[in-house]
Amino acid sequence: MIAATKKAAPRVAIIGGTLWGNRGAEAMLTTTIGRIREFIPDAKFTVYSYYPSEDRELCNDSNIEFLDCRPLTLALKTFPLSLSAWLCKLLHLPLPNHWFGKEVDRIQMSDVLIDIGGITFCDGREKFLPFNILTLLPAVLLRVPVVKLSQAMGPFQSLLNRLCAMPVLVRCEKVFARGAITLSHLESAALPTELYQQAADIAFSYRAEFSLTDENSALVTEVCQWAERTREEHARLFTFVPSSLVMQKNPNYVQKLADCIEELIDCGHDVLLLPNATRQGSSKPRNNDLVAIKSVLESVSNKDSALLNKVRAVEFDVNTAGLRKMMWASDLVVTSRFHGMVAALALRIPVFVIGWSHKYEEVLADFECPANAVDHGTGTENLTSRIMHSFNEIDSLKSLIDDNLERIEASSKSQFDFLKKLLVCEAESGDHSGRSRSSTQTRTGKDNVCIP
Repeated sequence: MIAATKKAAPRVAIIGGTLWGNRGAEAMLTTTIGRIREFIPDAKFTVYSYYPSEDRELCNDSNIEFLDCRPLTLALKTFPLSLSAWLCKLLHLPLPNHWFGKEVDRIQMSDVLIDIGGITFCDGREKFLPFNILTLLPAVLLRVPVVKLSQAMGPFQSLLNRLCAMPVLVRCEKVFARGAITLSHLESAALPTELYQQAADIAFSYRAEFSLTDENSALVTEVCQWAERTREEHARLFTFVPSSLVMQKNPNYVQKLADCIEELIDCGHDVLLLPNATRQGSSKPRNNDLVAIKSVLESVSNKDSALLNKVRAVEFDVNTAGLRKMMWASDLVVTSRFHGMVAALALRIPVFVIGWSHKYEEVLADFECPANAVDHGTGTENLTSRIMHSFNEIDSLKSLIDDNLERIEASSKSQFDFLKKLLVCEAESGDHSGRSRSSTQTRTGKDNVCIP
């Protein structure tokens, strides 16, 4: 009797997320890996990161490897080599995969490429279009199914954006719109309706046990103890999540936050400054809210150094699990970071958003409180009054969150139900080349898709 051949573990490639830097990206990355492991425990992952060395240092999981997807690497290495691999297959030249480098080899070995970028193919962000294309094009060329998990996209009024986005999006296996506004943008683009569907942000499916790093846990505990003492003293705790990105966009942003913090302290409240993007040791603002926190603290102390006795600032690297632990005791979260908003809502904490894109509004609309988001440039007049109005409505806001959160979590999970069907089908067929199916064929019903 011949023993059955053991099937190789499914391979999953993920792009658009990192562990270090933007902790919203970390929340999406760890959630994606954690949820897939629930139905394929032995899956192997290749993460294409723009901080590959830092991510490797933070994570020692033997089933996860980190490769470089910085723009220059994509443009000068991964794309040209994937194009060469595609030409070789077209010409039936039997060259081994490893000839084209590890970055291309891992794509070819994968059953799916999952894109977890937060916002892509958006009018007004044309400078990011080459990166949006290059993150997906190697997999498209090599016929590896591409799934874009929930993200903000569009509008597509810009001719350049439309010309760049449509040829790539139509070749995806599935595109998940993060909210109704993004969904309407995809509908207006006249894409095949079976290509896309709405789903809540991935991070609404996050669990602390998915965490892949352990960063400054002792310092996190200190902040949590401080927050607990604050609540025991019957003080109200306002958590601010400033954004280094908004700080760069708006020269008045830091001062607006500092003025608001001063007024809240004068009313007897305490303030926690929490980052949602950290690159401790770097003075560069990109993906580093520690720079914004430092600027806010300096502005507050310039008014009155005594004010700092009522402010606790997090000025160290911390992962999503730690951020949510420290946020837990908050009465209201004032955030300019998208995943700061998601974390608060997931913890059933009311939020007030100072943002810059439809991506905030469409999520808050799902919780029936879209008015709790203002634009950083045009909506910050009487900021403290607007925040206090939300604070005075805390009970009704909590009720809205409670009424909608279970539905939002189920919507988020639907993406992993789709991935389960896709990946379990590949596992049962024993084909892990990532080249046995075409997304266009799948949508037109020309291949036999296994749906367990």
